[in-house]
Amino acid sequence: MQLKFEQLMSRLAPASGTARAPQSLPAVLWVHSNEPLLLLEAGDAARACARASGTSERVVLDVDRQFKLEHLMGQLNALSLFAESRLIELRFSAKPAKEIGEALGEQAPRLDEQTRLLVTSPQLDKSVTGAAWFAAIDQAGWVCGVYPVERAEMPQWIAQRLARQQQRCSREALQWLSENLEGNLLAARQEILKLALLFPAGEIALADLQATVLSVSRFDSFDLVAAALAGDANRCLRLLQAIEAEGEAAVMVLFALGNCARDLNAASEAVARGQSAESVLRGVFWKTRPAYEQALRRLKPAQIRRALLLAAQADTIAKGIAASTLPRLAHKQAWQSLTELALALCGKDHLIYEN
Repeated sequence: MQLKFEQLMSRLAPASGTARAPQSLPAVLWVHSNEPLLLLEAGDAARACARASGTSERVVLDVDRQFKLEHLMGQLNALSLFAESRLIELRFSAKPAKEIGEALGEQAPRLDEQTRLLVTSPQLDKSVTGAAWFAAIDQAGWVCGVYPVERAEMPQWIAQRLARQQQRCSREALQWLSENLEGNLLAARQEILKLALLFPAGEIALADLQATVLSVSRFDSFDLVAAALAGDANRCLRLLQAIEAEGEAAVMVLFALGNCARDLNAASEAVARGQSAESVLRGVFWKTRPAYEQALRRLKPAQIRRALLLAAQADTIAKGIAASTLPRLAHKQAWQSLTELALALCGKDHLIYEN
């Protein structure tokens, strides 16, 4: 059974004030995510649910280079001498191998009532979720794919966390918190928990938040590309400053922005020839295709060609940093060229600040 994160957490730990008891764990629970905090919270909820159901023995198996399938099979088929029921945790740090997956798919329907299996892994792709062995696991238990909190969802995510502490703040304050906590949920949680220690229940003023909360937001080149495709020049500038401050190499940022410019140019030329943009954008990650299509409608062909030219110029500058006799100046010039490229993708020659 496929579950969303909220559905899983509701089953494992019903909201306070409700009479409903948590559901027992199924034979197998597989949680996969690239978001460390949400993966941790889902695992903690599953372990708490197991303890509430009377499980007193826990076995943890990390899948690394020393891992042997025979060890897992032995644990799944062993009878506990000291506990009535056991929770076996299988932790993947990478994509599961086919051999292990097929073994899990075969064992999942056969697990006895006293053995529960909790599997955690990074985000799974269709090569795994579409396999026959994974379908057997899905049928025998619960599968939950936990996805990162999107930028638009951050204010609500923060408001929900504050509500658990009987705290709240204005919409303006939630937006300010979102901008300063985005992209780093582990640190965001710490900052929100800190508010429970510093302020009483009720509304927290924006001024108090600004004097207390540290800026822990983290961004990468993909966030920058999304902002450029959306035409958000102010956000592009803020992200560029944050990414540079984090020590990201200019060539890595250029790789993302340059690919964006090339894909847009190829799609624009295809449209000029009477072809569909969709046919050219098939190689683009499906989640970002709408953003590319939006940018194609917003930008003129000449603007896209200018962005491509700026990408070529930025490439020359960025690759010349190592050979420069004035590295600080070269570094500054590289990030200036990236700024020009990002703004060009936004359709602006110069940044226009919004009031």
